[in-house]
Amino acid sequence: MLESAGRASWSTDVRAVDENGEDVVEGTAGEFLVRSDFMLRSYWADEAATADAITADGWYRSGDMATIDEDGLVTLRDRKRDMIITGGLNVYPTEVERVCAEHPAVRQVAVVGYPDETWGESVMAYIVPSEPGAVSEDELIGWVRERLVGYKKPRRVEFRESLPLGSTGKVLKKELRAALWAEAVAADAATSSLHNG
Repeated sequence: MLESAGRASWSTDVRAVDENGEDVVEGTAGEFLVRSDFMLRSYWADEAATADAITADGWYRSGDMATIDEDGLVTLRDRKRDMIITGGLNVYPTEVERVCAEHPAVRQVAVVGYPDETWGESVMAYIVPSEPGAVSEDELIGWVRERLVGYKKPRRVEFRESLPLGSTGKVLKKELRAALWAEAVAADAATSSLHNG
């Protein structure tokens, strides 16, 4: 279960906003913005990065998705870039990863979105099992379905011996996602050439 990161500290304002920069309803996830007298004002000699990260009225875009409840408690959900939008519904990979990791045969997991013609994106789970064959794709999907609403369950599962890690030991989801999207582009190109050939 996700726990609150606490409230904004003295002299710090926080907001959760939608894609249009409007405040979301209390308890609804939005991009987490923060503003403070103690915060950076700009990136050195990089106007583009500054404009991307800081709004005209001084709010810093964290790139995180969060909810803020009526008591001002902030709960971080996931990185905005990692969020999966399937059929117009938001899926936070960390939530699916937490449930997958609770399976006794799962040693490591990473969840990313992949292109889906019907839903826009679907959920893909990369699993490093405790030992080869310790869990099947159907078993793992069923495990998640019993614990989360249906649209959050993985539609695909790929078992691996290891996952790509960065220097800090975090899984490089960007690499996993890039490979999936490249695969989708190649499949589209192949289908297109068949129809046009």
